[in-house]
Amino acid sequence: MIEAVTWVKDAVETRMTMRRARRSRNCWRRPARFDNRLHGRKFLPPSTIARLGQVLRIIRGLNGILPITDVVIEDVKASTKRHARRWNVNFSPLEVGKCWCYQEIRDIGLRLHLKHGFETAELREEYGLKKTSSKSKNSFDSHCVDSWVLAADIIGAKSPTDKMLHY
Repeated sequence: MIEAVTWVKDAVETRMTMRRARRSRNCWRRPARFDNRLHGRKFLPPSTIARLGQVLRIIRGLNGILPITDVVIEDVKASTKRHARRWNVNFSPLEVGKCWCYQEIRDIGLRLHLKHGFETAELREEYGLKKTSSKSKNSFDSHCVDSWVLAADIIGAKSPTDKMLHY
């Protein structure tokens, strides 16, 4: 079980404060250029890069230990509003960064399988597993059921062999 990264917002704020302090100094050097920041990349919010980077670090770490060939992800679909430019572009951090994350997974050399939420629910029913709504409990039923059924659908497992959480 992995805890989410929480330090990104503070790090970005510190970086911004340090940059403002540098820019306000009275020194002879020329100011920084503004047209060379992304270098051909699409902008992703730092919190999105941290969240999805954590997923990629886990996949790379497991790939170094075990022979992984496939990755299954429950795809998030965000509804968009008609005739709203900004809302559609920046709807959700997951929606903005998922294409980047999917391409990084493919670049590692793994097969990516995308499932929708309703498909995961159907798989849960097929395997006869129930998901608890209480996320405060550290149990298999509250945190691992969806990931297990997604993996079992790819490898063909019949039932969970271990229902313990490992930290």
